[in-house]
Formats: sequence, C-alpha cells, structure tokens
Amino acid sequence: MSIIAIQLKQVLRNRRFFLFTILLPGIWYVFMIQVASTSLPATGNFQLALLLLALLMGILGNSIVTFSKRICSNKDFYILQSHISHYSL
Repeated sequence: MSIIAIQLKQVLRNRRFFLFTILLPGIWYVFMIQVASTSLPATGNFQLALLLLALLMGILGNSIVTFSKRICSNKDFYILQSHISHYSL
C-alpha cells in the first residue's frame, strides 16, 4: 500500500474531518440560503458566493484538523515542547 493511500485512509477515518470539512460547511450553507431567501432575492451569484464561502470553510477546517493531527502525532513536537516549555512532560 502506498503512503498516499495510507494517509488518505487515515484522514477518512477521522471524525473531525467529516465534522469540520463536510457537515459544518454544508449546514452553514443551507442555513445561510434559508436566511438570505427571507430577506434578499436569492440570485445565482449570491448563492454561488455562499457556496464558495462554505467550500473555503471546509478547506480551512480540513487543513486545521490535518495539521493539528500531524503535530500531535509527531514525536519531535513533544521533544521540542520539552525543550522550550517551562513545564515538564
């Protein structure tokens, strides 16, 4: 199994990935469309802008989750923290 396949499998098992990348942006998009449809005309450009914002939220959420997981699982991070922190690990 290649390294990319292993990493992809690891990311897809992560519950936070689905929460911050798929569920939260999807719920936010539907909520914003519902709110905007009551006050503003829901034109195609406005819906497209909301969709792009939801997609960017998903990308940022995925980046944060992946980055934090890699930092926490990295042994060197703990070694670095033990050298620069006032607290002992």
